[in-house]
Amino acid sequence: MEISTIDRDFEDDDEYRQLKRFLWHKKTTTREPKTTESPWYPSSGACASSPCEHGGICTSREEKIFECKCVGPWRGIYCGIADACYRSPCRNGGTCLNVIDDYWCKCPTDYNGKNCESKFSNPDNGENHCRPSICNTGRCVSLKTGYYCRCPDDRYGDHCEKRLNNYKRGSSGRQSFDELLEQFKRAMRDEILTDDDDNDNDA
Repeated sequence: MEISTIDRDFEDDDEYRQLKRFLWHKKTTTREPKTTESPWYPSSGACASSPCEHGGICTSREEKIFECKCVGPWRGIYCGIADACYRSPCRNGGTCLNVIDDYWCKCPTDYNGKNCESKFSNPDNGENHCRPSICNTGRCVSLKTGYYCRCPDDRYGDHCEKRLNNYKRGSSGRQSFDELLEQFKRAMRDEILTDDDDNDNDA
């Protein structure tokens, strides 16, 4: 079960409400699973607006701070992100990591496959199937009929070509007003630059 928190020290501030409305709009247009709930606008008590999604349990830690205890295959500040590692799909001692819309198993040295289900042995004929840089930042292991890429912690894919996101199983998130404000400023700057580019093209 994952616990996430958010600070609500600025619940009466108009700028804070505008920020939340903007970020809610951004959240519903991203790849994160959509929710049918309306954005919360603070009233009385940190849990009054039921901010936790998918059956998450809201607990007020202080007057303006809440925690969402996520249940089942859900994680995130509001329990709105599906946890692909929830059912522990990796076998033979593999470590499950959440990646975008999927999971990846970091397998022990002797195993490979989507769920670390296949044991492999070194080739006995001495033939090397590895080519320079075939595994990008990973290490190539030559097999009897091919090769296998052993990826570093921050990479995955057949050739270690994909980056892992920053989520680690069991971690908790805390989002303060300052972090939300920085996120808002970056998003607004990006929108202003995009609008300026569009106006330049129209001229």
